[in-house]
Order: sequence, then structure tokens, then C-alpha cells
Amino acid sequence: MVRQMKKTLIIALSFLLIYPTLIVLASESGVLFRRIVNGKLGWHATGNENSDEKYLGEILNSLPNGRGTLIHPSGGTYEGEFKDGLPNGHGNLSLPSGKKYVGQWKEGIQEGQGFCTFSDGSTYVGELKNGIADGQGTYTLPNGNKYEGAWKKGKKEGQGTYTFSDGRTMKGEFRNDKYWNSTMYDLKGNILENWLAGKEVIDQQNKSSLILRFWNGGLGRQGDN
Repeated sequence: MVRQMKKTLIIALSFLLIYPTLIVLASESGVLFRRIVNGKLGWHATGNENSDEKYLGEILNSLPNGRGTLIHPSGGTYEGEFKDGLPNGHGNLSLPSGKKYVGQWKEGIQEGQGFCTFSDGSTYVGELKNGIADGQGTYTLPNGNKYEGAWKKGKKEGQGTYTFSDGRTMKGEFRNDKYWNSTMYDLKGNILENWLAGKEVIDQQNKSSLILRFWNGGLGRQGDN
């Protein structure tokens, strides 16, 4: 019996010697508050949930690490993954304004694939960098207008298609949120407008149709997008 207990103890001690990091890295669940102390913003075991950010979830090295929920005094919440005190991985953000974000985070910033709903009802799904649209994505407005294509620093930039709620489409290159080298088509595929280097190309053949479009509200004005 004594020999068996010694054998078990030796095995346990060997496990601790071989895998010490498993014990050190074991996280625990708890509550933390992010507040300013001595002029420095950091995480603390105590705080005021009416004025400080409150975290509930997994904790490692006195920081949010793992899964948890962050509650802002204003009513905003983040639920998801954390690393070294910051949202990192997959998470859901919900703000009092009605804005919501579900997707990837990196070091506290929306980065990667995500889905965003804005307070006015518009939505964006696609790639983000530094918290704004960057890469390939689709932006849909409440009126049904939609842009699918390339983005750079939050603006339409590159190849894309802008679809109007009435079925018209503007296809081609966009720059700085504007038509650049693009063509507009109606539902039947007929060309309505051509844009070259940011300016609409007008020829004698389509001048009459341009006047008609003007009186109908300017079908493809840059302001539509």
C-alpha cells in the first residue's frame, strides 16, 4: 500500500516538473474594473460600475484573457474573446446608439471579417482594417441601394458594383467614394451612362437622353452613392 502511494506521488511530481506551465497558465473566472489610477488606465479588482468599465469572465495574470463580457457605463457591451486585457478573436459589440458589430478583433480593434449594423439601419459585411471597411465588402442602405466591391480606408475604392433600388447598376472602377471608370446599365442591360476619370462622357447621341434624365432627377448623379 505504502509502495503504491509512493509511486503515485512520484508520478504526480513528475507531471508538475514536466508541465509546470499548465498550472501557471490556468485561468480563473472573476470580475475586473478598468479605471484610471495615478494617471494610468488599467485593470483593477475593485471599481464603480456606474463610472468604470466592468469585466466578467476568464482572468489570467490579472487581465481579461479568454472569454468574457465587458460592460461600459454608457450601456454598451462586448461579449467574446480577450487577450491581455483587450478584445481579440471573435466578439460581439452592441452600443446604445443601435450600432452592432459581430466579427473578428485584433488588439481591441475590429480587424478581419465582420458584420456591422449601423443606427440608421444600413449594414456592412466584409473585411475591416483598423475598425473601418477595407478590402472586399458589401454596404446596404435602408432605401435598398447596395454597393459590392473593393474598399480602402472606409471608402469605395477599386472595382465594384453599385445597385440602385430600382434595378439600375453602376459597374466598374470607383475612387474616393465616386464613380471613376464606370458604366451604368438599366434592367435590360442598356447603357445609361459612361464615366471616365471621374467625369461623365457626353456625346451627341445621348444628349437628349441626358436632358430627360435631368428632368427625372438626374439618374446617376454622384450624390446617389
